[in-house]
Amino acid sequence: MISFQRLSLEQVPWDALEAFSDRVIFQARPWLEFLRHTQGAQPVLAVVQEDGQTVGYFTGALLYKYGKTFKGWAAS
Repeated sequence: MISFQRLSLEQVPWDALEAFSDRVIFQARPWLEFLRHTQGAQPVLAVVQEDGQTVGYFTGALLYKYGKTFKGWAAS
């Protein structure tokens, strides 16, 4: 079973995240801090586990404009 556990910024193992070869700038701590300071975004990070084993991490940010979440970043 796959599960997600949200992490506080203090709990995030940044070295482990940065070690993944497929990481991009938009998942990096400096980018999330930039969004937090300039846009008021709330960073969201979670550990992804399958059957109790860590298989990866989720990185994102919540951004509100005019009282609503910012749409368009993940348009399908």
